[in-house]
Amino acid sequence: HELIAHEFAIVLAEGAARAYGNLISAASCIYDGPMFRTVRVVVSDLEANLTDFRDVTVPKTVERKELKRGQQARGERTNSYGDLVYLVDGTDDDIMVVQNSLISKAKRTLILAMIPGYITDEALADCEELNAKEDKVDPEAKRKALLDSFEAIGVAPADLADYLGHNTMTL
Repeated sequence: HELIAHEFAIVLAEGAARAYGNLISAASCIYDGPMFRTVRVVVSDLEANLTDFRDVTVPKTVERKELKRGQQARGERTNSYGDLVYLVDGTDDDIMVVQNSLISKAKRTLILAMIPGYITDEALADCEELNAKEDKVDPEAKRKALLDSFEAIGVAPADLADYLGHNTMTL
């Protein structure tokens, strides 16, 4: 349900920003240091004269399992899998990917805060109703799509069955 809510929030926020027509957003760098950058994300509702902002901190380092030749580690730690990872300077591309992701999440949060709650509640109810109808129309297609999505991230049906404690034919 958490994944559905997250995807719902993304689609709703983007659609609402377009449909409202009176929402404007911007992101500006307010600090750029050697270890991190701070970006201020602002969303304004021009009709209601409401503005809110969120500052996001973008690290300029990334974790790597292996050091490349000549690469210096700024630190190291053991991750949740028990593997040793190194903290190294990120490339411009590494930093930009993280920055864009953080900005996008902040914009969605701010946009959803500007939309009245009854609208988001109604939209979520409509989405859940539509999903329930689609599941009833072709449950086997839904089961296969779910298994395919796990396969895409490296989780085989057998692994999923072991985790669930039953075969994947009864999802």
